[in-house]
Amino acid sequence: MGTAKVLINPSLNIGLWEGGIRHVPHKMRVRITRRPDDADDKPDQFVSEVELVRVESFSGLVTEKEA
Repeated sequence: MGTAKVLINPSLNIGLWEGGIRHVPHKMRVRITRRPDDADDKPDQFVSEVELVRVESFSGLVTEKEA
């Protein structure tokens, strides 16, 4: 998304490793949001936050765009 800083939500890390080292999931649904970085003094800096979205099945899913 063109940001230099990416924050990974702990739920994504837990979801990735819940099957152990031998059973890594083949597919994961994630949501990436872009927001202003509160830590920097520059107002034009953004940060991307990645979080896990739990779904029952991957069939019929479509990309949702927010206005």
